[in-house]
Amino acid sequence: MQQIYPVFRCPSDTGPAKHTDLGYTIDRFSSGGALTENQGVALTNYVVSNNNAYHRATRASNYLDGTTGATGAFWGNGDCRFRDITDGLSNTILAGERAYEIPGKKMIAGMLFTVRDNQGDGPSCANCPDNTASNQGLLSITGTTHFGVNPIATSSWANGGYSSRHTGGAHFLMADGAVRFISENIDTDTTSGGIVDSTLERLSSIQDGTVIGEF
Repeated sequence: MQQIYPVFRCPSDTGPAKHTDLGYTIDRFSSGGALTENQGVALTNYVVSNNNAYHRATRASNYLDGTTGATGAFWGNGDCRFRDITDGLSNTILAGERAYEIPGKKMIAGMLFTVRDNQGDGPSCANCPDNTASNQGLLSITGTTHFGVNPIATSSWANGGYSSRHTGGAHFLMADGAVRFISENIDTDTTSGGIVDSTLERLSSIQDGTVIGEF
C-alpha cells in the first residue's frame, strides 16, 4: 500500500510520495490499532468523479440533486456502464486531478489505496462500511465539483474537490477517453447545495439531461 507508482502522479505536483500529514488520518492506515502506528499510504493525483454535492456512497435517485446520492460515474461498489451515461460520453467527467497543495490550501491529493474496515481500528470508525452516515472511505479516492476547480474555500471538505498545480485549471478525463483542461473559471455554482445548475456540475452528473455546448 506504500509502494509508489509514478504513473499515478502528476509531474507538476510537489507533494510527498506518501501521505505523511498527521492532521489527515483519513489517508493513513493502521498497522496495529493505535493512532500513533498509522502509516502513510501512497499518493495519487487522479481521483474519479463521484458527485456535485458532498461525497456519497450510494447512487443518486435524482441526477439533478446530489443530496440524493452520487450523481457522478463512481460510488461505493458502483456498477456504472456507458449506457448509464445518457448525457453523452464527451460531456461527462470520469476522473480529474487533485494536487497535494495549492496556494493557500492543502488538498492532500488522493489515496492510491483505500482502507475500509468494520473493526474500529482504522483512522476513524466514521469511515467504516457499516456506518451508513459516512462517505465510507470515498473522500480520498473520489472527487466532487461542489467546490469548483482549485477551490479557495476554507472548509476542510474542500480537499475532496479537484485541483492542480497547473495555472488556471486542471485536467479531466472524459468518458469518451479524451483529456480536457477545464478552467477554474468555468461556470459553476458552489452555493446551491446539491442542485445541478451549472456547467461544471452538468459535466459531473451522468444523467442530468442538459445539452452542453463548448466549455
